[in-house]
Amino acid sequence: MCSHARSRLSDGYLDEKACTVECPTHNAVFSLATGEALEFPADEPIPTYGIELVGDDLYIDLPDD
Repeated sequence: MCSHARSRLSDGYLDEKACTVECPTHNAVFSLATGEALEFPADEPIPTYGIELVGDDLYIDLPDD
């Protein structure tokens, strides 16, 4: 979710080369590596999670909520 407008970043625009995602609502850009908000209007980071690819399986290190 975008930290600015709570839009779904999964509906946003992925830039694989830059390793960023752009919010589809107000065009805020976030680093996929760090979660840092890179472009206005967002100024708060988004959470990131560790991943591991084992064969064809992707493991995501989610927090214990």
